[in-house]
Amino acid sequence: MEPFNPHPLVRNPHVQTLFATVMRKLPLDIDALSEEMLLEVPADGGTRLQGFLSRRAESRGLVMLLHGWLGSAQSTYNRAIGVDLFRAGFSVFRLNMRDHGGTEALNRGPFHGARLEEVFQAAEAVAKLEPDVPFFIIGFSMGGNFSLRMAHRATSHPIPTLKHVLGVSPSVNPKTTVQAIDSAFPLYSYYFGRRWKQMIRAKQAAFPQLYRDFDEVLHLKNSYDMGEWFITRYTGFADSDSYYRSYAITPQMMAEVTVPTTIITAADDPIIPIADFEPFHTLNNPNFAISVQPFGGHVGFMDILPVRRWLVDVIEEIMQKTY
Repeated sequence: MEPFNPHPLVRNPHVQTLFATVMRKLPLDIDALSEEMLLEVPADGGTRLQGFLSRRAESRGLVMLLHGWLGSAQSTYNRAIGVDLFRAGFSVFRLNMRDHGGTEALNRGPFHGARLEEVFQAAEAVAKLEPDVPFFIIGFSMGGNFSLRMAHRATSHPIPTLKHVLGVSPSVNPKTTVQAIDSAFPLYSYYFGRRWKQMIRAKQAAFPQLYRDFDEVLHLKNSYDMGEWFITRYTGFADSDSYYRSYAITPQMMAEVTVPTTIITAADDPIIPIADFEPFHTLNNPNFAISVQPFGGHVGFMDILPVRRWLVDVIEEIMQKTY
């Protein structure tokens, strides 16, 4: 793929990370082209997940987009890439994972990273919306973590039309990711802490009898400490180490994938430590590829003069190879 070599003015990783978030002007209003859907899947005794389908009359394929932690179907990168893929002839489904995008009242149990099965079942349901075209899954940050785990899950539970899975800036080691959020740059810790507390308050308001003790976590100051409080109470894991291991991406998992799977990340990502990807470079699996760009920040990959999203060109190039 073409290397990402942005203008020097936007090479700083923090500029990349923030620039991609604030760029909101889009050539199309994807919400006006979308149909809201509520997927009901059997995981966890019955789970409801919200999504938005933008359907093309003569679709080249169907793409499912997965947002990052505390993002949503409305996140800027999700909407922008969704617009570009729609314009390129693809139907696009933007999923809200549990409790994200204002959906805290849909399910009694809270979101956590180990809830893979409900997202995988949602992907199976989405693929059936257009069963005669190729199906793609693209995830960003924590959504990239989910997408890579779904690629591995598909080795034993195939989705017949699934042609490629892409993880952009994926969290492969969740523990180091949370630690990096708190230590990399004060703005990140503030942003994620504020967003998580908003979600916690909304969950408590939706189910006040279940989550009276949520008031305790609202006084904690960083994401790692909030996670330590939350994990033993609401994830079913005895300690944080076992919880983080439960949804880490291992080289062995990627060595076993049978669906073409690609990781795209940046060496200067301030949130996902580049050292986490070193064990993946020696894998010998023709279905797995990893591309580490020198620049890009976290889910950034934005350029100026002219303004463009390098990711869109790369994603279309990868998908084009399916045909």
